[in-house]
Amino acid sequence: MSCIISSPSSDSGKTTLALLISCWAFSKGLKIQTFKVGPDYLDQQQLSSIGHPICRNLDIFLSGEDWVKTTFDKNAKKYDLSLIEGAMGLFDGLGSTQISSTAHVAKLLKLPLIFIVNAKGTVASLLPLVNGFRDFDQSISIAGIIFNNVNSERHKYLIKEVFKDHSIEILGFLPSNKRISLLKGNLGLISPLEFNKKIDINYFAFYAEKNLNLKKIKSLLSSRPKPTFVSNPQPNININIERPIAIAQDKVFHFQYPETKDFLLDLGIPILQWSISKDEEIPEDVEAVIIPGGFPEKYAEEVSSSGKSLKSLKNFLKKGFIYAECGGMMILGDYILDENEKMHKMAGVLPFTS
Repeated sequence: MSCIISSPSSDSGKTTLALLISCWAFSKGLKIQTFKVGPDYLDQQQLSSIGHPICRNLDIFLSGEDWVKTTFDKNAKKYDLSLIEGAMGLFDGLGSTQISSTAHVAKLLKLPLIFIVNAKGTVASLLPLVNGFRDFDQSISIAGIIFNNVNSERHKYLIKEVFKDHSIEILGFLPSNKRISLLKGNLGLISPLEFNKKIDINYFAFYAEKNLNLKKIKSLLSSRPKPTFVSNPQPNININIERPIAIAQDKVFHFQYPETKDFLLDLGIPILQWSISKDEEIPEDVEAVIIPGGFPEKYAEEVSSSGKSLKSLKNFLKKGFIYAECGGMMILGDYILDENEKMHKMAGVLPFTS
């Protein structure tokens, strides 16, 4: 089996909990395959930073149900444990719907939840909150609950009193701790590619052992012994596989699922990495260029000063294909207005300002 970490809302501690469990597994020599309900690039990078295997995204919105089922089973079965980190609140999906939500993924994969709740400033009110989520959809089961921001023994005791006559297993209490806090930016967590601070694996593992029922959690995360879903055959794509594809990847452009590279490599296409922020020209003899999303508005001056990179982009359009999305698309315009209201010249491939 496996389990999904979910919560009533964002900022409840899902990523921190996923990292605590992953670091503990790593410290014990256990291989754990982590997944992240998408669309999400930043949490995926945090979980991948601990070590092999890298975190995989389960993104129904971008990839469809069949792909999510196949991806989960193909990767989960390879390792000792598997864990899925949900997104936002349990039922929050596309717009006002539950489409592509954590609940959607839980029902699709038939997996139970570990529910983490921010208990700061509340005790008795936690019961109707948890019961509401548990009873709202009977096809989803909560295997256990973890309370975050529980900073005293009395607070812990009172919560236990509230839940003692209810069939909900408490799997741990997490006190507030700056040493396990994660840096945040305007779109969520700050990517490990943008700063040099690494996860303190030993401390996270110690903190997990001190505050979580890891024996029970480990039993919930034991991976399936055999696959349940059958992979779809790879489509026959007519493309020149002898010439490489260049992918921009650096601290500016890094919003990309690992499956993009996996897919190209499975087709036999060589991949070259290049950096715009280091003012590198597009490598010679490439068939196409991929520029992922990122934060060019945050590094607009640095990107604008990368004249060789931007010029090579404009010249490349005459002989090859450019695929760009989000921040990658922004630098193909004429200018970017940065966070300080300053205008910076870009590649000028397309006639717009961001």
